[in-house]
Amino acid sequence: MQWWVISVAVLIGLVVLVNLVRTRKMIRKSEDAFFNGNDVRLVTGYGQVRPLSVRSRDWRVKKWFAFGGLAIGIIFIIFSSDLSFPNAMLILWIPLMAVWQMTIPSFLLTKDGLYLDEKRIQWEKLRSYKVEEISIGDDFYGMFPDSTDYYALTLHMKRKKRIAVHKNDAAPLLHQLDQQQIPHEDVSPFSKKASE
Repeated sequence: MQWWVISVAVLIGLVVLVNLVRTRKMIRKSEDAFFNGNDVRLVTGYGQVRPLSVRSRDWRVKKWFAFGGLAIGIIFIIFSSDLSFPNAMLILWIPLMAVWQMTIPSFLLTKDGLYLDEKRIQWEKLRSYKVEEISIGDDFYGMFPDSTDYYALTLHMKRKKRIAVHKNDAAPLLHQLDQQQIPHEDVSPFSKKASE
């Protein structure tokens, strides 16, 4: 067997393993979060935020699909008599896609920063936020049931991220962002209510 096949398989295995360990660490941090997206109705770009647990269906599916794809790929590589680079890459691409595409929707605020869809963002990287009502023409409009009962929260950093939070659950989240002294733009529905 060629050395590049083994080295690529090991590299992809390490990437899959690091991602799964990072996700598991984030799930454990949810217990210490001072704002947990599990407790409110919140939607990210990857879907509805549900309680995080290593026993959750999302976590188990991601873990077994990634490890299963990697194991099948390695077995195929070992027992294949005609192995070309494109075939090896196609087989090993499956566990990588599982890790990248099966992102668990998550939102946590911790003392270190926030976790959004399995990615940690330090407080220093968050420049400002903006709150808007979801209406026709918004990316979130019609993407989930009762989308007009939610606010769109845009987090400004190097690349802006958007989440939707239910109007009844928005106040505690915005209070926590204000506690971290994150500036907000004045288009917020809350600023209009305060001025009336």
